[in-house]
Amino acid sequence: MKLTSRDFLLQTFALGLGLILGFLFPVAINNMFPVLGITAGIGYFFVARRTFNKQKQLTDSRAYIIVTMLFKFIVGGAITSSILLFIDMM
Repeated sequence: MKLTSRDFLLQTFALGLGLILGFLFPVAINNMFPVLGITAGIGYFFVARRTFNKQKQLTDSRAYIIVTMLFKFIVGGAITSSILLFIDMM
């Protein structure tokens, strides 16, 4: 199944939220990366396992959107917080 506009908007919202929070709270976002990364990885594992056992597409699952939103949030936060923390070190 292809990505719908609703899914695209939700993922873009998560990316934007990660960018904004990474800009406002770079140290807090960097401290949350291990927990968020492990949660997203384990969540993706369980979502993939559940959908493959039912012989369905991975993108058909509603939980898949939540996990991809978490991935996009992590990417957005990593981009801005890393840039700001690098500038502070200079």
